[in-house]
Amino acid sequence: MNGIIVIDGEASYVLATLGRIKSVLSSWEAAGYEMFQPEEEWVFEAVSGRSCPRCLALNGRFYLGDEVARAFPHHIPVSPTEVLAQLHRNCGCYLRWRNMKEVLQNRLHRELSVIK
Repeated sequence: MNGIIVIDGEASYVLATLGRIKSVLSSWEAAGYEMFQPEEEWVFEAVSGRSCPRCLALNGRFYLGDEVARAFPHHIPVSPTEVLAQLHRNCGCYLRWRNMKEVLQNRLHRELSVIK
């Protein structure tokens, strides 16, 4: 997907669809967003120049969202798209959500098809 949602039709249809999109996004915001969903892809990024052999071995490895909490039980969220891995004491390595745009767009499309 290219990140664009095309709404085609009469003005009343376009306005109604935009209203549904706004409603979906508002409900996501109100409910909060649960991190680490299965369709998310997270990549491990070792800190350049100061990582231990254990972390360097994981550098660039991908994890599905539902694997992250199990593989990194002491992780610390920094933002919705980034967590400190906390693989060991003084670990400064990160996991970054690499397919956020695609996942959120797919979720929006699924929810809009349900509330037509």
